[in-house]
Amino acid sequence: MRGMRLAFALILAATPALAQEAPPTPEAEADGFSLMEEGARLLFRGFMTEAEPAIAEMNQAGTDDPGA
Repeated sequence: MRGMRLAFALILAATPALAQEAPPTPEAEADGFSLMEEGARLLFRGFMTEAEPAIAEMNQAGTDDPGA
């Protein structure tokens, strides 16, 4: 029974080490960065597309003559 507990404890201790991923290769790392960069560009382009009408409206409201 004690040997079984020890084996079980060793298996549990080794599990995180086995779950580690291999380090990325330089080619994969370069591709991953460019994909992340492209994703960020698309995200911010979407933000600007969504915010453009509100920005134009605020710009128009700022240029209107308040005394007229």
